[in-house]
Amino acid sequence: MNHVRLEYMTDNGCEQCQENSWSEDGASSCSQCPEGQMSDAGSTSQEDCHHEPCEAGDYMTDNGCEQCQENSWSEDGASSCSQCPEGQMSDAGSTSQEDCHHEPCEAGVHDR
Repeated sequence: MNHVRLEYMTDNGCEQCQENSWSEDGASSCSQCPEGQMSDAGSTSQEDCHHEPCEAGDYMTDNGCEQCQENSWSEDGASSCSQCPEGQMSDAGSTSQEDCHHEPCEAGVHDR
């Protein structure tokens, strides 16, 4: 019986690997993706394992999602954070450019 990629051999024949696992040609079992990573059913290598896309306010790193720092923001699925326009600030984890704002004025000074 020929062994088809995307599957592993069992006593009953070949079976497809489930989500979050993978196997290479000729495998007798599926290997789990590393902690915190996921893959589609039928994945053929560990390279198919990936982190779930990040939520707004976070960005993707080699180790998974990290929160955007102050004065920056990101949308869903970002691989980097965008900086607020010059002279504006935001809290860490901001989710849109609308979260960027001018610093509050000091006492005795007003915003134009």
